Amino acid sequence: MSHPDARLLKQISEIQDMIRQFESNVSRIADMHSRSLNTMDDSLMQQNAAVLDDLVASTRRLSNQLKSRVQELEKQPTPSGQDVRIRKNQVRYSISIAKRSVPDLF
Repeated sequence: MSHPDARLLKQISEIQDMIRQFESNVSRIADMHSRSLNTMDDSLMQQNAAVLDDLVASTRRLSNQLKSRVQELEKQPTPSGQDVRIRKNQVRYSISIAKRSVPDLF
């Protein structure tokens, strides 16, 4: 595998990892939000709210990074050669997964 292809695969893998983290964070946010609605303990509610705010902020930063990484990937020129179709498919697939996971950003 040539150096540019290795770099592309690394970028795609990193984007996929970011998508998994984003989806995990969204799930945790939903769970924490549900728990905060079901608790009556003010102290626990405040503690949950602080953790939830941090997680929401972290997820927002992650979504912005993800958007930026996908946009960078879209801008990369496609080299000529035998593997062009494979590379285009990998890039398109990663972009489509990102757009489904973070639709509000694209």
